[in-house]
Amino acid sequence: ETKLQLQETLGALETAQQHEEQLGNTVSEYKILIDQLENEKTRYTHDAANLREKLEQSEGKSSEVNNKYKEQVDNLKRDVAQLKDEKHLERNKNEQLNVEIEELEAKCGLYKHNTEKLHKNFELEVGITGVLFFKVFKFC
Repeated sequence: ETKLQLQETLGALETAQQHEEQLGNTVSEYKILIDQLENEKTRYTHDAANLREKLEQSEGKSSEVNNKYKEQVDNLKRDVAQLKDEKHLERNKNEQLNVEIEELEAKCGLYKHNTEKLHKNFELEVGITGVLFFKVFKFC
């Protein structure tokens, strides 16, 4: 019976050794898997950092482009406002010139009228002078 117990104990020991070997193999497999996972984690962390950097660069470029477009829009708005001001000034200048033209036309009309009066007065004076001259000549 001791022999039987010894054989059972020996069998149990062999089974335990097999289990220990299997556990060792399993532990080794798990260590390999853990190393692989660590490597993947490192790679993914590195990839994430690269993507984050690219995103920041892209956002920076996007912000830069947006700022350039905003500056261009602001410049265009300023140019439009300046053109509106120039158009307004030109309109005022044109209105002022129209007023001056009307004033000059009125003065021209007045000068024409005065010139006609002067011609009539001159003709009257020439006529009176002629009559006087004729009377004086006749008298002499």
